Amino acid sequence: MKKVLSFIAALAMVLSLSACLAGGGREEAVVDIPNELPNVPIEIVMWHAFGQANQDLLQEMFDSFRLIYPQVTIIQVSQGGYDGLRESTMQGIVSGITPVIVMGYPDHFVEYLNGNALVPLDEYINHPEHGIDLEDFVQGFLEENRQYLDGKQYSLPFAKSAEMIVYNKDWFDTQEYYISEPFH
Repeated sequence: MKKVLSFIAALAMVLSLSACLAGGGREEAVVDIPNELPNVPIEIVMWHAFGQANQDLLQEMFDSFRLIYPQVTIIQVSQGGYDGLRESTMQGIVSGITPVIVMGYPDHFVEYLNGNALVPLDEYINHPEHGIDLEDFVQGFLEENRQYLDGKQYSLPFAKSAEMIVYNKDWFDTQEYYISEPFH
């Protein structure tokens, strides 16, 4: 957990500086990850699509993070559902007002890439002091976040909805089936 928190802190340091580079046809952000947090106030704005229950849980995590890094304040801003979040982010990219961290689906991130609004995470992930072990993630979810054309990692799995089917096996076991044609 401490490694993940350190990763967020390192990410925040550079992204808080590079966020102003987002949109507007920026070339490529320069990534310079210091080994220690500076002793100055750092504000991280995170946009997400969570409802109140998840916002409360997220705030608990941010409050715990602040106990370790008192100079870092994380402000969460719900943008409604995922469609509202994507729309707000795209409008923010056009206007040059973007959050430091944004939640979303990989297809949303492709749009953000088209607006030159994302910084690759590879150097953060591989940093010797603040980097993270990608083995901590479900590999299929991680691969979904690596499907960008340049092969760089622009997103990490944060939350995942998975489709599933649940059925009552006992009920099906007691039924007789009459199938007139095979399924195709």
